[in-house]
Amino acid sequence: MDKHLVLLLLLAVGLAPKLPAQSNQLLDRIMAEDELRFGSALYLVVSAGSAIYRTDEFDIAAALRRVRHRITIQTYDPITLGQYAFVLQEFFDLPEGMWYRLLAGPRYAARDLAHAEIIQGRAYPAMPLSGRRAVHILGRALMHMEGNL
Repeated sequence: MDKHLVLLLLLAVGLAPKLPAQSNQLLDRIMAEDELRFGSALYLVVSAGSAIYRTDEFDIAAALRRVRHRITIQTYDPITLGQYAFVLQEFFDLPEGMWYRLLAGPRYAARDLAHAEIIQGRAYPAMPLSGRRAVHILGRALMHMEGNL
């Protein structure tokens, strides 16, 4: 696992409440990405998880290990819709279908989130994902977790 990535994420999550202007600039940069990078996707998910879960409920290291077991791309590589759906599934308590429980991976994660209407529109697991769409999907995932979707 990329130790620098974990260290960067932990540092970003720890400093986020203290540096709101910088985190807003980072969010703007992520939303402007035509092809979302893996590191940006992890930043979005870890930031959201840290905001909604208590520290003892949110095991970042365990979720990162599960994600890195299936997604072996580097931090600056583009992430697909299926890979992003898989990251969301591993970090949050989102609906899991039978096939995801049997063969957890990007393909079935994208199908399950599309079925739950968290992912709207085309939901091909191998399609590229923009930063703007990733933020939209993350928002719908959080709404689903709150019972508002």
